[in-house]
Amino acid sequence: MVENRIVDMTGLERSVEDLIQQTTERLNSGGGGGTFDGMEPRVAAIEKRLDRIEPKLDAISERMARIEGEVTRLPGYPGLFAICGTLVALVGVLVKFL
Repeated sequence: MVENRIVDMTGLERSVEDLIQQTTERLNSGGGGGTFDGMEPRVAAIEKRLDRIEPKLDAISERMARIEGEVTRLPGYPGLFAICGTLVALVGVLVKFL
């Protein structure tokens, strides 16, 4: 049956059933033993690193919130102009009287 034959990437002509069986044999699921053997230690290593990263991210988040609170207390442009104007006036008064 012609419809049941396919040509894979290697150029080999195979039946669909053969391709499905071969793929199923290579990709075992559940108990490992397929092409996923190396995945378990790699995932465990990533999880271990994430356990160390999460507290650091929490600390960074707390510090950023603290910095944001400090920045909101800083004077804006009107406050800076008032401070500069006051300093210029004080310097002018000191220069005039000294």
